[in-house]
Amino acid sequence: MLALHGFEAYGLDISETGIAEAKKYAAAELKKPQDYNFGEFKDPAQKELGSVSFFTADFFSDWNSGLQFDIIYDYTVSFTF
Repeated sequence: MLALHGFEAYGLDISETGIAEAKKYAAAELKKPQDYNFGEFKDPAQKELGSVSFFTADFFSDWNSGLQFDIIYDYTVSFTF
């Protein structure tokens, strides 16, 4: 989770259920992070957390947050033709 490393992170999904689960996961990880979020680069001195915000929308058509991003990372997208 990028927020554990001090970044502002945003999640976008078309599914309200998916967003609800992501919010639960993010809250739990921000409270008590699992080691797998850090790998070999875990810095015990790093205490400042970032933030996590979520949008329920279709990535390809109907969302416009008005935000600008430094990077967009897509974890999973599946296409049906």
